[in-house]
Amino acid sequence: MNDRHAVVVRRFFHVWIVMFCASTAALAQAGRGGINGLITDPSGAAIPTAKITAVDLATGVMHSTVTTARGFYSFVSLAPANYRVTASANGFETTVRDKVPVSVDQVSEVNIALHVGAASEVVTVTGASDLTELSNSTVG
Repeated sequence: MNDRHAVVVRRFFHVWIVMFCASTAALAQAGRGGINGLITDPSGAAIPTAKITAVDLATGVMHSTVTTARGFYSFVSLAPANYRVTASANGFETTVRDKVPVSVDQVSEVNIALHVGAASEVVTVTGASDLTELSNSTVG
C-alpha cells in the first residue's frame, strides 16, 4: 500500500509541475500584441527579403525582420504601444507608417505597397594607400 501511495503522490507532483510550467508560459505571453502584414510592389506582387523594422515610439526599442518569399512579415509578443513600421527593399523607396497601435492580445495588420525608386545616392571612397607595408615585417 505504501508503494501505491508513493506512486500517486509522485504522479500528483509531476502533474502539478507540468501545470505550473504551462501557466508560467501562458502568463509570459499575456499582455502582448503583434504586427503583421504583406509587402508588395505597385502591381501587387510580393517582395521577398524586404527589411521591416518596428520601433516602439515611447521607448525606442527596435525589432527587425525580413519578409518571407511570399512577402509576409510578422512581429509577435510586442509590448502594447504605438509603433513606427518601416519597410525597405533594394530598388524601392523606403516607406514608413507611424503610430501603428499594438493592443493587448491583438494583432495589427499593416500591408505596405512599396514604390519603385531609383538609386539616389552614390558613395565614392577615395584616399591614399595605408602607411603599412604588407610585404615586410620589419619594425622601423
